[in-house]
Amino acid sequence: MKKSTLYDNFFYEAQIKESYLAATIYAKVLKKIYRPNSVVDLGCGRGAWLKAFYESGAKLLVGFDGPWNNQESMIIQQIKFKPINLNKPLQKKDSGYFDLAISVEVAEHLPEASANTFINNLTMLSDNIVFGGAYPGQGGVDHINEKPQSYWGKLFTKNNYYPFDIFRPQIWGNTEVPFWYQQNTFLYVKKNSALYKILSTNKITPITNLAFMDCVHPKMFEMQKKITFTLKSRIKKLTPKFLIDFIKRLK
Repeated sequence: MKKSTLYDNFFYEAQIKESYLAATIYAKVLKKIYRPNSVVDLGCGRGAWLKAFYESGAKLLVGFDGPWNNQESMIIQQIKFKPINLNKPLQKKDSGYFDLAISVEVAEHLPEASANTFINNLTMLSDNIVFGGAYPGQGGVDHINEKPQSYWGKLFTKNNYYPFDIFRPQIWGNTEVPFWYQQNTFLYVKKNSALYKILSTNKITPITNLAFMDCVHPKMFEMQKKITFTLKSRIKKLTPKFLIDFIKRLK
């Protein structure tokens, strides 16, 4: 199935509202310590997160995504949209330095072979990155590389970017924010950058134990319990004859 078929109007219409609402909450949390004037979103979709940061004060907005999106489909026309291949290194003409880069719930849609390139692209765009990717078992359309957050944390730290847990303590349990954002979203900051020094001055330290990033939200835990229970129930109802016939068909 082509990407343009997977990421159609139905896909985006189903998630724009909840993405935008969550983004406004994240923008407010970040604004307490940092107010970006220029924001870029790698894998922007229709621009819900960029709209939230525009309303929070950002003036320059750039969105990168695949050619299944376009300028006319952006949620607000203040966003400058650029079609790119998210699996490949950014071209010089597309790069530039921004106050903030965003990529939430995008990395899992790309093959694992592209993971390093994707993180490198983000670090080319900004010293400050709001990032989150789907956790293993989270599920979703075209999730081909779900990873624990510590996996991404290691890729970022190789680039001298460190994770700060400024969002989860304030947003965890907020029913207006989908659990995957609550669980997966962190602020990554380049060491010794301006924001890194601001955080240090305010005694906000980076996460040193990356395994702590892999905390699972109760809603995801309950979802997996239900899936496991349903699967076990269905297996119990299968007759030995059905299983034998099924195995024969696999040969």
